Amino acid sequence: MNKLFLKNTIIILTSSLLIKIIASSFDIYLANKIGAEAIGVYTLIMSIYMFNITLATSGINLATTKVISEEIEKKNMSNIPLVIKKAFIYSFIFGSLSALFLIILTPYICKNWLMNKCPFSVLYILAISLPFVSLNSAIKGYFFATRKVFKTSFTQVFAQLLQIFIIWALLLKYMSKGIAYSLTSLVIGLVCEEIISFVILYLFFYKDKKKYNFIPKSINNLSKRLYKISLPIAITSYIRSFLNTIKQIIIPIRLKLSGLSYEKGLSNYGIITGMAMPIIMFSSVFVYSYSSLLIPEFSRLSIEFNKEKMNEKISKLFKVTLYFSIGVSGILMYYGKDIGNLLYNAYEVGMYIKIMAPLIVLMYLDNVIDNILKGLGKQVSVMLCNILDLAISLFSIYFLLPIFSTNGYIIVLYISEILNYSISVITLFRTTNFKFKYFDFVILPIIFISISILLTNKLEYNISNYTITIIIKVLMTTIIYLSLIKLKKSFFKYRVFLRKKEP
Repeated sequence: MNKLFLKNTIIILTSSLLIKIIASSFDIYLANKIGAEAIGVYTLIMSIYMFNITLATSGINLATTKVISEEIEKKNMSNIPLVIKKAFIYSFIFGSLSALFLIILTPYICKNWLMNKCPFSVLYILAISLPFVSLNSAIKGYFFATRKVFKTSFTQVFAQLLQIFIIWALLLKYMSKGIAYSLTSLVIGLVCEEIISFVILYLFFYKDKKKYNFIPKSINNLSKRLYKISLPIAITSYIRSFLNTIKQIIIPIRLKLSGLSYEKGLSNYGIITGMAMPIIMFSSVFVYSYSSLLIPEFSRLSIEFNKEKMNEKISKLFKVTLYFSIGVSGILMYYGKDIGNLLYNAYEVGMYIKIMAPLIVLMYLDNVIDNILKGLGKQVSVMLCNILDLAISLFSIYFLLPIFSTNGYIIVLYISEILNYSISVITLFRTTNFKFKYFDFVILPIIFISISILLTNKLEYNISNYTITIIIKVLMTTIIYLSLIKLKKSFFKYRVFLRKKEP
């Protein structure tokens, strides 16, 4: 990867890691403060909100990123402000329509989907943010395409801190009044974050805009190119997001049919999605920090159409992602129960962390593959794959949860991730003719993490504090694992050196 890509990866990684640590710490605080049931209700609200975000953004982020990347590649820098202007108009229209849609449906959603666990005002407040969410999506596409990710990273960190401060202050005053007040506090913080993010990003763009202030070239097809990318994504995204929302909403309802009360179903759902899943996804920040930059990178490569260069980059991405995800997965499989107990003082959370840990490998690699495919113009294929995955997941939830209860949801997660990954990787292989090195990419990291865990637990730790013992064991496992990877790389370089010395 070039120096600029590496620099931007480090910037995104640093900011994302900071955001993740702050957000995860605050999520743990929230879960312990407001309880599993409230977390379950909030997760359901967020699934509805995510559907409306899909309506609001309607594929504009990817469209803006790709069109501006192509204009940069063609040296048509003067077209950039016009692309943003057209993207803003598109975003504001769809964002406003999405907000109106949510406002109209709020009474029905609260009564029939959320079982009166949420006041109307919570969704009304969320609706305010949707035009800003859409405009943010468009302007972020500009910063990714121009590789100025420091500005988006700075904005994210600042807005996240502001959101947490607002939520904390409101909860301090209103949490004792019940779940409704807690939920209201959470969504007010979220709305403030989106508004502040847009204001800051627009000021950054306005400063950049001055240097593009000359006559645009070849402007006739800019709108058409934006719509050609965004609208197909929008349509498939609507279907995908709608299915995902229905999927999340029916989980507590189908769990109730297994013999659990609706409140217990919400609690179990909150434990898995609001407590265990954030731990599973915590380290995703390392993968997503570079995968988010792959769309403009592979957009440029697709114009060159150099398959050898493309496959070389894919090979490096697969290797890095698999070594990382297999290491994390191994650590959470072995220490999952301890981590759950330390963070939440709950056996159930640790159990689910351990059970879901193997999914990390598929989830992280699938994210990388999806972004590569989007960069290569296969965004519709990615969306269709996700739609098929959701349809099968919805079908599985409907029939499995009444029979297997909460365990049925875990089975569905595995079915979903295996299916999604399989289709994505087959599509990538067909598009690029990339060759997967099973021993180097999968077998070796599994051997390395197994040795690391074994050696770590052979050592004696004369420490009475349980928390410190677990932290040291996790760190030791990580150090040994990284050392084995380093030894492997040194051995490979030595072999290459010897081959060159041979007459």
